[in-house]
Amino acid sequence: MSRAKFARHSKTTTAGVPMEIANFAQDEIEESFERIDENGDRSISFGEFSRLMLDLDHARPESALRVSFDAIDKDHDGRVSFDEFRAWCK
Repeated sequence: MSRAKFARHSKTTTAGVPMEIANFAQDEIEESFERIDENGDRSISFGEFSRLMLDLDHARPESALRVSFDAIDKDHDGRVSFDEFRAWCK
C-alpha cells in the first residue's frame, strides 16, 4: 500500500496519531510496515515515524510525536517492531 493510500485510510486517532487501519488484512499491515520502514531493517525508527506523520499531514511538535511513538513502542527499545506495529493496527 502506498503512503498516499495509507494516508487516505488514516482518519481517526490511536495512540495520539491518525490511524484507521483496524480492518486492514494482514498483508496490508505487512505492506504498510515495509513502506514505513524505509531502510528495511524490520523496525520503524522515530525518524521514519515522524516522516510518516508528515506524510499524513499530521505534523506535531517533536515532543508530541515522541509520546505517540513511545506508546506504540511497548518494549521501549526506541524502535517499533512489526509485532508492535501490528498490535497498534488492531
